Amino acid sequence: MIKALEAIGYVDGENLLGGGYDWKSLPTNEWLGKMKDLIEGAVKKSNSKAIVVGHSMGGPYSYYFLKQMGDEWVSRYVYMYVPMAPAYMGAVKALDDMLEGFDHNVPIAGKYFAPLMRHIPSIYFLLPWKEAFKGMVLATTPSKTYTFDMLEEFLNAGNASFVKGKLASTQGEFYKRCQNYSVLPNIPVRAFYSYGKDTPISLSFSSDIKPHDPDGEWESFTRVNGDGDGLIPFPSLVYATDKWMKMPNNDVKEFPYYGYSNLPFIRETLVINDIVAQFCDMS
Repeated sequence: MIKALEAIGYVDGENLLGGGYDWKSLPTNEWLGKMKDLIEGAVKKSNSKAIVVGHSMGGPYSYYFLKQMGDEWVSRYVYMYVPMAPAYMGAVKALDDMLEGFDHNVPIAGKYFAPLMRHIPSIYFLLPWKEAFKGMVLATTPSKTYTFDMLEEFLNAGNASFVKGKLASTQGEFYKRCQNYSVLPNIPVRAFYSYGKDTPISLSFSSDIKPHDPDGEWESFTRVNGDGDGLIPFPSLVYATDKWMKMPNNDVKEFPYYGYSNLPFIRETLVINDIVAQFCDMS
């Protein structure tokens, strides 16, 4: 994408900039300030409003940023918001990481990562939000079915007794500041996402949930797949934009693609060309 934008005249470090963040934490005031300065500096230098692109977790984080800046600032400095494969309402994969661990391509057993993930604040933000998965099954055992609105009960049954407070300080804080994406951005929104990939949407256990060692991994389970981009379930990918498209006076468009995975999505030529076309439409 960087090469494609450079090919139409963007210059790295001048009007082509990255707004990195600590993925382990919720957005901080320090990060908000740095993003504000980054965009204001680029707009002043180029005399052109910014396009804010956020991929995966960066989708909700960039919305969080725009929401905190307020309509007046956004209207002055931002031309368009482009979420790519946005994890608006979390993913079952985050729950998977918390229970069984994920080695992140490091040669260490997942059981050592599972307790680590339970202490990373952002994992509670990335747990699936019940509003996007109403009535859907989160996990099954021989004697019980847990729906997404029973997430706390499910985790507490396995001795994750601290989860309620963690959720309150992450999902709760984000919900309070972003109002469950109920506020339509006052700028054009062009949302890009993929579907049609097997994506964990539910967990199946061969035995009932029992208390686990807080510093250990849970017993193995079977992942039940549904639709999505291989990482983020479809209801999470489209939650915000589907809501905004129903609001009056919206300028929101979705660009769905079939069969691309979450991370490779940002490297696909077809997707990149369609996104670059949005940049070229700037007036």
